[in-house]
Amino acid sequence: MKKITILMLALVMALPVVVGAENNNANLRKIDDDDFEVGTRTATATLRKIDDGGLFYREGWKKTMTDFRDKIKLERQYLKASTSEMKGKENKEERKDLKQETRGRIDQLRSQRVGIFADNMLQRISQQIKNLTNLLTRTSNRAKEMAEDGKDVTAINAKIVIAQTALDATKAEFALLPAKFDLLLTSTDTQLIADTKNAASSTIAKIRITHAKIVEAITLIKSAN
Repeated sequence: MKKITILMLALVMALPVVVGAENNNANLRKIDDDDFEVGTRTATATLRKIDDGGLFYREGWKKTMTDFRDKIKLERQYLKASTSEMKGKENKEERKDLKQETRGRIDQLRSQRVGIFADNMLQRISQQIKNLTNLLTRTSNRAKEMAEDGKDVTAINAKIVIAQTALDATKAEFALLPAKFDLLLTSTDTQLIADTKNAASSTIAKIRITHAKIVEAITLIKSAN
């Protein structure tokens, strides 16, 4: 149980906060030079955060996890007390029933904790992918505007294609994560936990790569203006 908690918290700490000049509305507004100025500055700061281990942090999330740890602690105390009670029972079936009941309560809490963790993780990664998609769309639109003005955007378009390929790979890998987290709800297999952690970390790494590729395209756009 303790190993599971450590692995989960380690994965949360590894989650980067990818920000940029994104606009999350369904209708993208017209982009201007300020967007790319802000986007490049923010991207540089973001990449630095990621390299430093960019701690994803929220008071609400911290409180939720603290509450669950407190509940787990109480359940363990209950288990310890129940163990003493079991020793006093001569009937083996009564001891077995009490043990199963206690274990069931702990397993239920663990499942709830994993569920909250998974939901939070998946929502965060999903939002980051949406942000990158919006930023790439706006970057592509700017390149089209430049082409209409008679500017050579060959190099820019090449960067955009690379960024789109990276984004597609990120989306494909992210699509596999929910099923992996679902398995954790009913399993305590340490290898499965490690595999899920690695899969999430790999998706996060692809988000960083995609972000960097989009920034390269934005940099070329800025230098061409």
